[in-house]
Amino acid sequence: MKASLSAQLGPTFVLGKPLTLQQSTCNPGSIECFSPLQLYTSLTNPKQAAGLRLPGQAWPVKGVSGRSWQRRHFEGLNKRLCLSRVEALDNPERTPDISTVFQTVPDLVAYICQGPLLSKVGANQRSVTEGLSSWVDLGVKVCTDLGFDPAALDEAQKSRIFHYYLPTFFWCRAQLEQHRQRHEAPDGASPPPLVIGISAPQGCGKSTIVEELTSLFEYVGSHCAGISLDDFYLTAVDQSRMAEFYEGNKLLQFRGNAGSHDMEFGRQSIETLLKLTERGSTAKVPRYDKSANQGRGDRADPATWPEVKGPLEVILFEGWMLGFRPVPTQQVADVDQQLIPVNAFLEHYAETFDTLVGAWVVIQVADPRWVFKWRLQAEHAMRAKGKTGMTDEQIEDFCARFQPAYKAYLPGLYKDGPPGAKPEATLQIRIDESRNVH
Repeated sequence: MKASLSAQLGPTFVLGKPLTLQQSTCNPGSIECFSPLQLYTSLTNPKQAAGLRLPGQAWPVKGVSGRSWQRRHFEGLNKRLCLSRVEALDNPERTPDISTVFQTVPDLVAYICQGPLLSKVGANQRSVTEGLSSWVDLGVKVCTDLGFDPAALDEAQKSRIFHYYLPTFFWCRAQLEQHRQRHEAPDGASPPPLVIGISAPQGCGKSTIVEELTSLFEYVGSHCAGISLDDFYLTAVDQSRMAEFYEGNKLLQFRGNAGSHDMEFGRQSIETLLKLTERGSTAKVPRYDKSANQGRGDRADPATWPEVKGPLEVILFEGWMLGFRPVPTQQVADVDQQLIPVNAFLEHYAETFDTLVGAWVVIQVADPRWVFKWRLQAEHAMRAKGKTGMTDEQIEDFCARFQPAYKAYLPGLYKDGPPGAKPEATLQIRIDESRNVH
């Protein structure tokens, strides 16, 4: 019989409480005979780690380097619900976790390595095995955030965690490390935050992934703030003026397309966040209230804007049209004549926003018409909770305003990436109609 996943990885931990080891029950040479501190010391010493073995099989981290086992991950193992499926020696009750879904270390490693993003984020079987405690610890963190039962993950939940969110996070964290190295100062001064741009169509779950990436960065000790291109929409008064000036152009009667953002305000807002490098520094993050003015929206009262404290390390900047680049006028006219002024406005977006972005995550869809379905699902869910939402006809009209832009600009974004983006600092993620990565 195979040893359980918990037994293979080492001491059993219950939530918030390390196992009290009973030496008399341990087999000589098995990892269960090490205290948590001894285990950590052994795992950060390659010579000692190479000598550890488990009942029935070899220890899977032979030759592991100390860098792969940072103290915070081990402490997280000691504090959180990680691999505690087996009964603790001093606690007869079982604490469920993902080891009920993945029974052995090879099972979990194999599943992670099946993910379509693994090679894109620079990971492989060896790095996954060496950093497995981080995958598990952060996986449980995602479960906690999203309300998943780690002992009963379905296929969609497993995929979202181990094939989508965690690979994306590890890639973003690697980009942050490279950013720190590029900005390393002789006097030890903190570098400016790294701006990671996240471009994704409406309804595909970009708000959720931004929230999760923010949570994970904070969890590992890197202060992070999220901001959306939507937060820079024109005020209600200016939007009305825009609609009046372009009367008859349905693409500019409502917020959303290029031209409906306050460019100077947006640039200044991000630059303010970039200055949060000192402890004690603070800044307000603007927000837009989409429910104001019977759904036409308006900039939220500054008194309600959340405050961010420095030192800030990461800024997650998301938007449905982030990274779009203008195309020749005739090409735009072939899509929709009303898109011509939108295309002209788009000329200024790359210089204003894209130049601030140091790394990009581009979430791709095969068919932008999926946006209709996703928006319907969101609105129906709101109505089911008793909240006010748009009718199906209103949703159809709302989504139709953005389809010309998708048709004109998505091909270039997917082929060439955002303006000025470096291939090594761009992660392309493809999702299907169910929002699963593939």
